[in-house]
Amino acid sequence: MGLTFKEVLLIDSTTIRLFSDILKGIGRNPSGRTEERWDEGHMLIGAIQSVGRFIKLTAARVHDHVFLKSL
Repeated sequence: MGLTFKEVLLIDSTTIRLFSDILKGIGRNPSGRTEERWDEGHMLIGAIQSVGRFIKLTAARVHDHVFLKSL
């Protein structure tokens, strides 16, 4: 019995740049420059559907294999 395309799951991640001007909770750099923070969104999605089944936000430095462990 083979695997059907409906059963295939895909994993993808994207890096998101966040600005402190928009997110006031990040804080301000003493030099007066805008701080920015990078996060990464990891998503498990069905091959046929365009809606994520499982989404996790992490710091950008977190590798995708850490996301796989959380499944």
